[in-house]
Amino acid sequence: VQAGDSREGPRLLEEYLAKAPQGEHADEARFYIGRQALGINDFDAASRQFEAVLRMQPPSKLRGQALYLKAFAPSKMGRDGEALSYLAQLNPQEIPQNQKLALFQFWGATALNQGRNLESTLAYVKAWRLSEEPETKRSLENSVQEQIQNRLSEAELNYISTQYPRE
Repeated sequence: VQAGDSREGPRLLEEYLAKAPQGEHADEARFYIGRQALGINDFDAASRQFEAVLRMQPPSKLRGQALYLKAFAPSKMGRDGEALSYLAQLNPQEIPQNQKLALFQFWGATALNQGRNLESTLAYVKAWRLSEEPETKRSLENSVQEQIQNRLSEAELNYISTQYPRE
C-alpha cells in the first residue's frame, strides 16, 4: 500500500487482517485504518481500530500513538472527559518526539474545556517547553499566565512552582 492510496489502502489492509488477524503487521494495519477513519470523521470505526491495537499482546509499539488518537474521537464528539481518561493512561515516552507538542496542546485544551485547570496548565507548560516556534511559544505562555492569574488555587500554584521551577 502506497502513502497516497487513501481509498484502496484500508480495503487491502482489511483483507490482510481477515487473513492474518494476529499477523506480524496487524497493529500497523489497524493503526492505519483507524487514522483513515479518524480523517473522515468515522469516530466509531477509528475508536474500534485503536482499541484493537491497545488490546494486542505483546503490546504494540504503536500503543501510545493509538491511545493518543483514540482520545480524539470522543473529544470531537464533545466528550472531553472521556478523552481525558484515555490521555491519563498515556505514557508520553510512547509518543514520537515530533508529536509531543501537539499531544500536550491537545491535552491542555481538552482539560481546559473540562475545567481541569491544573491538568491543563501542566500540559501547556510541557508544550511550551517543547515549542521552538516563537509565536506558538508566546501563545502557550499567555495561556499558562492566564490560568495562573485567574483559574488556579494557591495549592495548585504551589504544586506547579515545585514541579516547574522558573528557568
